[in-house]
Amino acid sequence: MAAYTNLLDIFNKPLNCRHLGCSRGSTCPVSFASLFLPSCLALETTVPATFVFWDSLVDADNNNYIRTIAKANFRPYGIDFPGGGSTGRFYNGRTIIDIIGEEMGLKDYISPYLAPTTVGDVVLRGVNYASGGDGILNDTGAIYGTIIMDAQLDNFASTRDYIISTAYVNDSSMASSKNLLGKAVFFVLMGPNDFIVNYFSPVPSIPKMTISPQMFVDLMVSIFKPCKMNCPFLGYFALYTYL
Repeated sequence: MAAYTNLLDIFNKPLNCRHLGCSRGSTCPVSFASLFLPSCLALETTVPATFVFWDSLVDADNNNYIRTIAKANFRPYGIDFPGGGSTGRFYNGRTIIDIIGEEMGLKDYISPYLAPTTVGDVVLRGVNYASGGDGILNDTGAIYGTIIMDAQLDNFASTRDYIISTAYVNDSSMASSKNLLGKAVFFVLMGPNDFIVNYFSPVPSIPKMTISPQMFVDLMVSIFKPCKMNCPFLGYFALYTYL
């Protein structure tokens, strides 16, 4: 899995926003950052926790705690991260979530669920459940042996139960675990691996898909839609990004 580079250039790249109703199309000086970061900054004083799901776009080290061939614990991964060492991120530096967290004023990066240090007060700031190589389809995650979608949701359910039963927050404006979860932000980024790793897989041992790309997309939507409606963070503020 290749390292993602020039992330800030991508983050600030002008968007073709004709699909948003803008007549200026590709000439419009609008970027992902200009659309999204103001909302993040507005949330800075109200978001008590952040929870992150799915694949290598946002994995912050979970894969290094499991048996999988999808690893990012070697160079050049991490060469631009503070300290210059690999961090389990599939990037040369920070992930999109790291950058957004900094813009929101978060003091620390969101900790990976499987890290032994993700306990106590650390959990109250949020948890990262993402696993590089995963997808909407459980079959996609099984190819690399990653933490599949159902398992990530189960891990969050365990975190939620832990917060409800044991968490405490000193800030009187967020004095209950219910309030903490209710004001948390959820980042869900998924989709590419279902095509890259699964549908168009170059691995001979992976059965070739016999359905059209559109039928495959319909299959992914049919699986994700029930998850979106019934997943354990139903009712909380969630940001779904299909990439």
